[in-house]
Amino acid sequence: MPRLLPVLLLLTLVGSPAAAHNVQFQRLVHVRVHADSIEVAMAVVIHAGPKAGLLRERFDRDADGVLSRDEQDAIANWMDSESFRDFGIQIDGDPVALDGRERVLEMTRNHRADLGEGLSYRTVRVGKLVVRPGARQIVVHEAPGNPREMIAVRIDLAPTLTLEGSDGRAGATKLVPAAERAWQGLVSGEPGDFVLDVSVSSTP
Repeated sequence: MPRLLPVLLLLTLVGSPAAAHNVQFQRLVHVRVHADSIEVAMAVVIHAGPKAGLLRERFDRDADGVLSRDEQDAIANWMDSESFRDFGIQIDGDPVALDGRERVLEMTRNHRADLGEGLSYRTVRVGKLVVRPGARQIVVHEAPGNPREMIAVRIDLAPTLTLEGSDGRAGATKLVPAAERAWQGLVSGEPGDFVLDVSVSSTP
């Protein structure tokens, strides 16, 4: 999965996101549309500070001051649930089911529960499908946790898909080119949809 640096740069330029889901929640979403699958990678950052400390303490269930492997798994499960809570993809109105394939939680070098050091989380989910030839509409839906949160979204299209037009609805901005066959935008303030009209030339 390519790095999310172009989207991270875009998010940095427009300003740092504020608290979401009761913690500082910076989220980068990378969607790759192939002819036979869709991959979604999410990178989540909870910045160092008091709210990160409160989250660590919340999952220190035995109150021993150290986050065990099981307690770290519980944090990862929570981040995964929050990340995908309002996320969805549809093709021609049909939702795409996504299955988890990868999950990594970074806790710096310290697993103490009482420290406000930051946490980062990355997850990848994959949906298997066939995008049939012809005109198709892809809708990527995302929703901020509160009116101040900003979510950066990047969408890559396989060579068999040609973007004919796109639109950003409600809280989603217009998509702008990020790289060859890649576009990016932001969701902020309210739920939003990125709508892509594509033509599919062939299937695998």
